[in-house]
This record gives sequence, structure tokens and C-alpha cells, in this order.
Amino acid sequence: MTSNKFFRTRSQQPLSPLLPRSWLALLCIVCFLPACALLDGSIAKNEDVALINAQLLEQQQEIIAQHEKLDNIHNAQIHHHTTTISAQAETLRSLTVLLNRSNEPRSCPTIDILNDCPQQSDPASEGRNSTDKQIIGELEFIRLMPPDGAYKARIDTGATTSSLDARDIEKFERDGENWVRFTVPAPEGKDGEIEMEEPVARFARIIQSSAEGDERRPVIKLQFELGETKRMAEFTLSDRSHLNYPVLVGRNILRDLLVVDVSKKHMTRISRDTLAAIEEREE
Repeated sequence: MTSNKFFRTRSQQPLSPLLPRSWLALLCIVCFLPACALLDGSIAKNEDVALINAQLLEQQQEIIAQHEKLDNIHNAQIHHHTTTISAQAETLRSLTVLLNRSNEPRSCPTIDILNDCPQQSDPASEGRNSTDKQIIGELEFIRLMPPDGAYKARIDTGATTSSLDARDIEKFERDGENWVRFTVPAPEGKDGEIEMEEPVARFARIIQSSAEGDERRPVIKLQFELGETKRMAEFTLSDRSHLNYPVLVGRNILRDLLVVDVSKKHMTRISRDTLAAIEEREE
């Protein structure tokens, strides 16, 4: 009886108020520590993901830029090859017509009126084909005005615009318009260089597969004489000092006027006169 009373008395005594508070503090610490660790890890992961996404976006932009650059180069090469093949096909057709006409038998009235038969001329001997286009060779002399002199020229049916050897190119404005100052080699038979100033007709965008980016070259208009053709034409200014011919004649001069026979050279009067003058000076 006494012992039961003792136990009942002990069980009815209240617990110490310090013990539950210690447990509660310990429990809070144990619970918050993993939560803090998880929060720090989540923040670090979010920063890593954002950094990776930024790097991926930058790489995607670089890849897109490279693809665009390659597409531009590829399209320019395709256009160049297409125009070259078209020009060569046109030249071949013209030469074929000329050959067929030259092989046709000549007809003439009866022998009684033979003296009244008109003499037929050979179009090829006069530097013209059957379509009344003048035939020129792969290499010719062209007269430019200014500077009013003959220059060696290579005929290129694959070039869209003709080109002139120009150095020390300097762009400037005059009366609100674009002008260009440059020097050209002296014409055939003369020494030195000639400084010229001409208004800019336009700027040509040149894409080169061997160089990065593109180049804007000034284009001017000059009067030229090639064979029996005299007119104004556009010339792109570029440094051709590393090439043998200061002038490149492109399709903008050849179109509808001239036919190129790549097996011939110096078929025009200007070329013959210039070569004769060169030979005379050498003698």
C-alpha cells in the first residue's frame, strides 16, 4: 500500500520545465539545418543552370552566324559559276552560227551576168559575225577617256562589271555627293602614274571566299573605246598591281555588242595600232 502511494505520488509530480524547452530547441536545429542545406544547393543549381543556358544561347548564335556566312559565300559562288556558264554558252552559239554561215555555198547568177554578181564579204574577215556583233579576242587594248590612252585588257565573260587598276583610293564629298580620288598607271607607251578624280556612281559589294567578310568598292563611269564600240561604262576601282592586265572587261561592256573568241588575240584596230607603235618604239 505504501509503495503504490509512492508511485502515484511520483507520477503526479510535474516534469521539469527546462527539459521540454531543450528538446524543442534541439528539434528545431535538427530540422532547419537540412532545410538550409537544401536551399543553398537549390540556389547553386539554379545559378549553374542559368550559366549553362547563357553559354548554349551564345553558341547557338555563333552557329547561326557561321551558317549565314557560309550560305552567302555559297550563293555568290553559285551565281558566279551560273553566269560564267551562260556567257560561255552564248559565245559558243554565236561561233556556231558563224561557222555554219561560213560553210554555206555561195550562190551567184549564171555566167552570162557574172560581172553583175555582188561580191560577198566574209563576216569573220571584217571582225564581225552573222549577228552583226564585233568579234574580239581574249586579250585586247582598250582606250579609256580619261586619261585618253590605251591599256592592256583581259576579256572575262564571267565578270559582271569591268574593273580598272586604281591605287591610293581616297573617298571624299564634293557638293554633297560622293567622289573618289585615285591614281592609275600611265597608258601604254608612257611612264609613271596619273591622278584622277571622278564622281562615284555606286558602291559594289564584293564577297570573296578567300577573305573574311565583304568589301565595298567604288564604281565610276568612264568613256571607253573597244574596237568600233564607243560608249560610257561602269568600272570597279581595285588594286590590280599584282596582275598582268590593268583593265578587266566584263559583261557590262560585252553584252549585246561583242563576241569573244578565246582562241584569238588583238583583233581590234586599237590593238593593232598600239602593237605597231610599241614595235616601232622598240626598234
